[in-house]
Amino acid sequence: MTDPEALTISTQTLVKESFHTHPRYFPFFMIGISFVQGCLTILVSGTLLALLFSYDPQRRHELWRYLTVMLVHAGPRHLLPNVAFQIMLGVILEIEHNSKRIAIVYLASVLGGSLFNTVLTPKKYAVGASAAVYGLFFSHLATILLNWNVVDKKWFRIMLLTLFISFDIASSLYYEIFLNVNLHVRPITESNRSQSASRSVVSYAGHLGGALTGFLVSFLALKKFEDNRWQETLQIVCIGLLSAGFIFILLFNICTPNLYLPTEWNFEYSESLKNYSRKFLKGEVLIRM
Repeated sequence: MTDPEALTISTQTLVKESFHTHPRYFPFFMIGISFVQGCLTILVSGTLLALLFSYDPQRRHELWRYLTVMLVHAGPRHLLPNVAFQIMLGVILEIEHNSKRIAIVYLASVLGGSLFNTVLTPKKYAVGASAAVYGLFFSHLATILLNWNVVDKKWFRIMLLTLFISFDIASSLYYEIFLNVNLHVRPITESNRSQSASRSVVSYAGHLGGALTGFLVSFLALKKFEDNRWQETLQIVCIGLLSAGFIFILLFNICTPNLYLPTEWNFEYSESLKNYSRKFLKGEVLIRM
């Protein structure tokens, strides 16, 4: 008779061997999107990019903005950490799972972050790709859970995830408590106008939306190197949660018009630019994703 324990060990060994010998993929998507973001930030006017591609609370009907927000950053100091983190996180995933799967997770995370902004910060402009970075980070967690018995260094990955979240919370508190408060209590003068203009608020809604969306979509998009029945049930649950969340956000946007700024049903971006610039200099409108 076959020893069940020996059979289980043998199966796990085969699965691990399959994991270690499966094809590896070149990270075209992560390198490509990082290159595009860098070129746009360096070569194109930030104001023009924000005007056309950022999340604009007065132009929620311009649907491309929910994704193109990832192409706009509040200067190099905002861009560099995002690009660095997404390359460190995304390249590893893309090598394991291929470009198409990681592109789905990345773009879904951006969309989720933008949709969460419409509910939790409905009157704020938003720029950046941090929602995607959070989605990639929690995609690592999804990968570990999906392939617990075959993933190498899983506790190291979990530790990095914990350290990243801790660092992000600590740095956000530092900026909010020590830097932004200091700027709030000081009147805006010519000497500190540029500093006030650069005072943008972290988009916690975008981070949360990106993390949750990336986590759930990863269970649907990433490869599964283990074949377990519970994975199918989990996928159904993820589809249900994503669908319910999207329907709720859509209905919230439709049924609560008083929470939003007046919609600009036009393409007169020059007037929008004047309003945007005036509010931005006062530090009123911009949040960084």
